Amino acid sequence: MLDEGELVPRDHQFVRCHLIFDVKMEDFWRKAPFVAGGHMTKSPATLTYASVLSRETVRIALTIVALNGLQVKCGDVMNTYIQAPVTEKIWTTLSKEFGADTGKQAIIVRAIYGL
Repeated sequence: MLDEGELVPRDHQFVRCHLIFDVKMEDFWRKAPFVAGGHMTKSPATLTYASVLSRETVRIALTIVALNGLQVKCGDVMNTYIQAPVTEKIWTTLSKEFGADTGKQAIIVRAIYGL
């Protein structure tokens, strides 16, 4: 959070943030992540698409595995980056969820994924 009178650096972009309330139906587990509106940031020139594995790539990889007698191991990793540094230079104005700090400006430096 910026101190009173402190200015946001010029190279930082403003991004609106908000809470998303969710209840999981299978066990009624509740969560409320505080998220940034990523659609508001400028995309880097080098990033033009989200890479996705094609079916053909997976088939080729599995064929190579089978031909070489290797084992396929798999894992589902959730919330991998518990405290990932933010690569973008962004700031936001704190909303009413922050109580006494409502309306103050804050620079976002770390993504906290733990729920």
